[in-house]
Amino acid sequence: MDGEKKELEKIKEKYQARNKYINNYMRNKYDRVVMLLPLGYKDKLNTAAKKGGFKSVNEFLKAVIDKELNQDTTPDGSQENFLPFG
Repeated sequence: MDGEKKELEKIKEKYQARNKYINNYMRNKYDRVVMLLPLGYKDKLNTAAKKGGFKSVNEFLKAVIDKELNQDTTPDGSQENFLPFG
């Protein structure tokens, strides 16, 4: 019984180390953006992503945002750079 406990503890430590590594990697390599959308929006995004041939909603949203950021136009169509960081 004691050997079983030690083995389970080793497995637990291994998974905790793995999760710590993954979380640290994600924190250092990616920005996280959380969006709150009305109910039903998630289904619309899934449908749009599939229609567009994207692997995921995340990939779809990144493409849409990249396209928007690279246009360098204001909502009224003028060609000025309206992005505060661009």
